[in-house]
Amino acid sequence: LPWSGSHVKIPPDSSLVTIPEEIYRQACVYTTEEAIASCQVVGYPAMIKASWGGGGKGIRKVHNADEVRALFKQVQGEVPGSPIFIMKVASQSRHLEVQLLCDQYGNVSALHSRDCSVQRRHQKIIEEGPITVAPQETIKKLEQAGRRLAKSVNYVGAATVEYLYSMDTGEYYFLELNPRLQVEHPVTEWIAEINLPAAQVAVGMGIPLWQIPGIRRFYGIEHGGGYDSWRKTSVLASPFDFDKAESIRPKGHCVAVRVTSEDPDDGFKPTSGKVQELSFKSKPNVWAYFSVKAGGGIHEFSDSQFGHVFAFGESRALAIANMVLGLKEIQIRGEIRTNVDYTIDLL
Repeated sequence: LPWSGSHVKIPPDSSLVTIPEEIYRQACVYTTEEAIASCQVVGYPAMIKASWGGGGKGIRKVHNADEVRALFKQVQGEVPGSPIFIMKVASQSRHLEVQLLCDQYGNVSALHSRDCSVQRRHQKIIEEGPITVAPQETIKKLEQAGRRLAKSVNYVGAATVEYLYSMDTGEYYFLELNPRLQVEHPVTEWIAEINLPAAQVAVGMGIPLWQIPGIRRFYGIEHGGGYDSWRKTSVLASPFDFDKAESIRPKGHCVAVRVTSEDPDDGFKPTSGKVQELSFKSKPNVWAYFSVKAGGGIHEFSDSQFGHVFAFGESRALAIANMVLGLKEIQIRGEIRTNVDYTIDLL
């Protein structure tokens, strides 16, 4: 397993299922001095990254040794006990990811792709799918690499494999595998026409992927179909090779926007307080959910995201246009400030 810029090597004959503890420890840094030494090897700008971090926590960009001294302790404090890595910053890169679904029989399906590059403080704000910034053959490689990784660790269930993609060179780098369903999964559901939580339940019941009607339809194989076709499918379906099967093209384009209680006019400072009114009517091509309702509120310790809006269109331009129209119809009155108007301008 070659790691760029790293002295750590895993014996070629060993499996990825468990990486020996001492080898894993060699790849981590434990003190500020070790972090500075690693940054000198990797080269600045570098990223201090806690393995257990996420959602913008436990990650800091550093340009010199003084910044490492100041920020290493912050990373340790945000994710106590987590292993910490030093990584080279991939500047001018996009955050691209592949949705996987895996069963207990070694079948792995890649359900198209998403681009989640529009972020603030390393937290996604706009997600979209399928990927449009990379050539089709690169997207295929991202899907196949993700499938190989899931197979090599005998993964079962829904997962997302995340990459950084360099627009300049066309190279891509592995970020992480998220071993769960992510909040932006409706983007994939809309373009792949697969109900992911339902598919997770089917996988959990021990049903192989090739027997799930939605998966068969995704690959354009006979006896695919909707939720009413389970009985017929389970009787008539035969296994097929997921390595060779070609999926149908993504249906249109989907864009998602996270609604947060942050004030764009005040450096995105989190806001909290009562919500007097929150109204939004979903339409056939714009759908949203909120974790707050009129008369409720957002307290000062809660996560800033309290809503998620999804818009579909036959093309990327139409999906964005539908999203703008949808966001303009959200009515929010109260003590909080939101990123809605800012995001409309951004789109």
